[in-house]
Amino acid sequence: MKRIVSLASFFVACAFLPAFARAQSPYEAAKKEGKVVIYGQGGDEWAPIIKAFNQRYPGIQVEAQDMRGREAREKIIAEQGAGQVVADLVTSGEQTMAELREGGFLLPYKSPELRFIYKEFLDPLGFRNAYRINIYGITINTRLVPPADEPKSWKDLVNPKYRGKIASQDPRGSGGAFGILACLSKIHGMEFIRQLAKQNIFFGSNNSQLVVGLVRGEHGLMISSNWTDTAFQKAFKRGGPVKFIKPEEGIRAVQISFSVVKNAPHANAAKLFLDWNLSEEGQKLLTQELEYTPARKDVAAKSPEADIRATKILPDTDWTMHPELIPVTSKQWEEIFFKK
Repeated sequence: MKRIVSLASFFVACAFLPAFARAQSPYEAAKKEGKVVIYGQGGDEWAPIIKAFNQRYPGIQVEAQDMRGREAREKIIAEQGAGQVVADLVTSGEQTMAELREGGFLLPYKSPELRFIYKEFLDPLGFRNAYRINIYGITINTRLVPPADEPKSWKDLVNPKYRGKIASQDPRGSGGAFGILACLSKIHGMEFIRQLAKQNIFFGSNNSQLVVGLVRGEHGLMISSNWTDTAFQKAFKRGGPVKFIKPEEGIRAVQISFSVVKNAPHANAAKLFLDWNLSEEGQKLLTQELEYTPARKDVAAKSPEADIRATKILPDTDWTMHPELIPVTSKQWEEIFFKK
């Protein structure tokens, strides 16, 4: 009886131990840090995500700095070199993550939510946590490209009628165009890429600005825009002259992931924000509010355009697993499209 009483007393005493003496929950640890800083493309689209996260986990400030992958990469490298790390999380596609991982600037972290993610988008090295999928097709301005002239396949883009009407993000370095050209070279060969280079493509560094130009009628077609591009979605929802085409050969599917930055000053808050974005609650918000293609298998896409289950996907290279190919491929696009 004395043993039973002493055990009972022990458990009662544990209940009154101070918080620091017991294991903290992820939220408690994150709330103590009070902040998470994210580098990567997002802009205004972060607003509903941050609002919902703060409702679920109050007391944690989310600072999302909008920048292209290569900008995020350079800023993180500079901060690490100076020993003044600001970024906690980085969100990007494959190339940026590959270069940051190779440089030792990322922290391995596997979210417990990864068991619900499509297996095609799991990182065997444990650095990337896919939370959405970007799907790339051909985007057109319907006023400049009437139904009879719409491309049905990627191969149609070398038709002389599209010469001078095509726009694309600069394919050198990180970005959608880099990978799209690599996919097309796999299925149609390098001669097709050289023919495409003769189409007098307009290249720009900012993909969103190019989409705005497409909506305005400055370009007829784009090969580097994805379905969830903010500028495209705004025009599409208000009935603007835009259309997203899934070519018959297939679309390019790119995982957009979160990675925890090495030496992150708010590592617990970073992991909590990451986990929530991969949760069913976070994924439904991303899908319903922002038209994203979810990375989770158990969350349905909002629209047919965003659905990857019934769509062919182009053969691709996992650039994060083969970072040595990035500079070689980038140089290839430099020589084909810019040295004439």
